[in-house]
Amino acid sequence: SSSGNDFSFAEIAAIQPNRGQIGTMVTITGFELLSGYNSKPRVFLSGVEASVINFSKSIIETRAQTPPVNSSNVTGAVEIVVNQFSLNFSVRLENAWTYDVTGEILSVDPAFGQYGTHINVSGNNLLGYGSTLSEAFINGLSAEIVSVASDSLVTLMAPRTSVTGFVAIELVSDLGSQVKREDIFEYRQMGVISTATPLQGQQGTFVTITGTNLFGYGESISRVFFGDTEGSIDEAEANNTQAVVRVGSRNNSMDEQVTVRVIADTNAIVESDMDVWTYFVEGQILNVQPSSGQEGTRVVITGTNLLGGGSSTDLNVTLDGVQAEIEPGTVPNDTEITVLMGDLLKRNPNFFPGEAYILADTGAFVFGGVYSHLPSGQITSFSPMQGRDGTRIVI
Repeated sequence: SSSGNDFSFAEIAAIQPNRGQIGTMVTITGFELLSGYNSKPRVFLSGVEASVINFSKSIIETRAQTPPVNSSNVTGAVEIVVNQFSLNFSVRLENAWTYDVTGEILSVDPAFGQYGTHINVSGNNLLGYGSTLSEAFINGLSAEIVSVASDSLVTLMAPRTSVTGFVAIELVSDLGSQVKREDIFEYRQMGVISTATPLQGQQGTFVTITGTNLFGYGESISRVFFGDTEGSIDEAEANNTQAVVRVGSRNNSMDEQVTVRVIADTNAIVESDMDVWTYFVEGQILNVQPSSGQEGTRVVITGTNLLGGGSSTDLNVTLDGVQAEIEPGTVPNDTEITVLMGDLLKRNPNFFPGEAYILADTGAFVFGGVYSHLPSGQITSFSPMQGRDGTRIVI
């Protein structure tokens, strides 16, 4: 190549990588790659023009485009062409680039779903001859890459969208290579949670969720969340329109309004449109007085939010694993509950031993404090066995 009256040697020294497919980022290094000029070059990989991203006389960065025929690997020259004075100046290296057969997406499982659905994408050369994926898109929206099991199986999470119908999936490798297939996954109408009853509570509260497509086109609900706090599911009481769940512990310092969200076995996410449920500050037992006693002992439990959002009726209270009854004539409230101790012989030693446990009608529960149930007293003798008014009796 020439520059003015001087002639300089032009050479392609290295191509990295030296093979790939559509989208692969290719870096060409060498000497005087622009043939002594500063014009933007045209670059050809095995006869197919690539798009030039950046260029200098020693480094050119390009992206491989789609070859006209790609049923088998094709090896050819790398050529850099600069046009000056209506003349083409070129630097060429033979047999320097191989167009590998483009990867292909063959199938997806499941074939349909909604936001959150984990999609197993199967095919050939899904990584585009790279080592992993850097990006993935579903219907042009960025999709979370859940896992890359192999070059033939990757898992994506369907992003949120209001679109329904068949959409494309595109995979982008760490080399920039692209594997894409149109109309391979079907987005269906998203499920939605319409009500959650009761509308408030705390740890342990049973909540009935109603809505549409709660299974998110799967077969069951696997997890439930109130805000970011996970609850539990009564599988026997769950179907596609209704589910009974139990609230988990949040340890919040103030009442909070949160979104209710269920996750299907396909990982599809179905949630309420807004913050529909109120998480009360969890109840706390501050004092149990007295801290020990036997059957019939009158015990006063004090604290905060002891009813856990439930009512004052149908409370279940145990102390040191022994069932107690609400003292007749008293009305339990959020700060004080008075009970009479039950029979020690009916004690369950594995049920909150040494503590007080309060279960509300909503399923909400509060536990804590210290209490020990003592054996009932026993009269062994009394004397004398008869007498009149004023007689001194020793028991």
